[in-house]
Amino acid sequence: MKLPGKRGGMTVPEIGRAIYGEVPGEIIENAIVPFLSQVLWKLAEDRKVGFEPGETNKRRWFELVAQ
Repeated sequence: MKLPGKRGGMTVPEIGRAIYGEVPGEIIENAIVPFLSQVLWKLAEDRKVGFEPGETNKRRWFELVAQ
């Protein structure tokens, strides 16, 4: 769901916080972000998600809707 005035998609840290809740920043950066990055790249290869190119922690990921 896209909110008015908000960009679509989420960054990897945002996805991590959405899944795991409020976790210390060091755990997000050192454990969750690397794991989720690998999962998201695999999903991108399978054309299930897409992303906006950019800096790793600022890259926005979004679901691709099948037609």
